[in-house]
Amino acid sequence: MSPCPTCASLHKEKKNIVNNLQYQNTRITDLTTTIRTRNQEINRLNERIHNQSKKITDHEKTLKTRKDKIVELEKECVRLWRMAYGVCGAILVVVACLWLVVLGR
Repeated sequence: MSPCPTCASLHKEKKNIVNNLQYQNTRITDLTTTIRTRNQEINRLNERIHNQSKKITDHEKTLKTRKDKIVELEKECVRLWRMAYGVCGAILVVVACLWLVVLGR
């Protein structure tokens, strides 16, 4: 005995709905896997960004320290230059005085 046409139609529609739901479930599973994979990639990239940011901060500190050292060395050079200039001036004064003494004889 075959089912009535309405029941057969409903059974076919039910089968189509079940197949469609199974397909949609498979798609959702695939998309969930893709999302997890992408999230892992994003997390790795965020970790790299964080590490690079730390390195940049460390380099900035190093550069600041070096710049401060250069400024200190420049100040020391200026001080030594002034001291040398003063010594040369004093030597010139002594030479000039000796010259005058020699000429004055």
